[in-house]
Amino acid sequence: MVGEMRFSAAMDAFVFTQRLNGGQTVVELLAERFTGEDRTLVLSWTGIRTGHFRDQGAIRR
Repeated sequence: MVGEMRFSAAMDAFVFTQRLNGGQTVVELLAERFTGEDRTLVLSWTGIRTGHFRDQGAIRR
């Protein structure tokens, strides 16, 4: 579980914040493939706050 969390954090950091040689992030490069609302949607992902969540089981009522 800890290994998966570290991998996920590393991937999130790379995709959302790491600037590549051209100065863009992976998400920004992906957005270039789209236009209009689709492009806006992809670029909105850059505003996402990343974090780790732990499943603590089903909610019982």
